[in-house]
Amino acid sequence: MRHILCHSVSNNQRCCLLKGLLFYFTSSSTSSQFFGYAGIYYSSPTLSTAMLNLVPGFTFILAIIFG
Repeated sequence: MRHILCHSVSNNQRCCLLKGLLFYFTSSSTSSQFFGYAGIYYSSPTLSTAMLNLVPGFTFILAIIFG
């Protein structure tokens, strides 16, 4: 059944689906960063400094999990 389903979708439809997914993930990532920095901006300077210093640590942990 899966073999039939894959061949029933044309290349144009696959391209549109891929572009839509790419736009969704790009926009959600960008908005996440925007709201994250906005939250840090409205908080205390101590919290913003601590959070910005933790970013490399979070990145390393995510790299271990997903890598």
